[in-house]
Amino acid sequence: MNKITASVMAIALAAASVPTVVLAQNAATSPNFATTDSDKSGEVSYAEMVTAYPKITEDQFKQADGDNSGGLNEKEFMIIAAATDSLSKDTPAAPATTQPK
Repeated sequence: MNKITASVMAIALAAASVPTVVLAQNAATSPNFATTDSDKSGEVSYAEMVTAYPKITEDQFKQADGDNSGGLNEKEFMIIAAATDSLSKDTPAAPATTQPK
């Protein structure tokens, strides 16, 4: 009985630690307005955006800039984050414009 209890506890401890690791990895790679806004101006400039997320195109950035301020506020930033898979630091920048096929 003690061996079974010890095995169950070991499995439970191992399983409990997996979500924490996954969450930590996701937090490190998820889009983050506060860290992207490196100058803490309250808006993310195109330069800040491309530095953090090289696949974002200028066209995508301009489309996300709903108030045409030249920068993305937190709401606009979160909209582009939800609408595109381009917010990945691990991939090279995409071309500024794309032609329909």
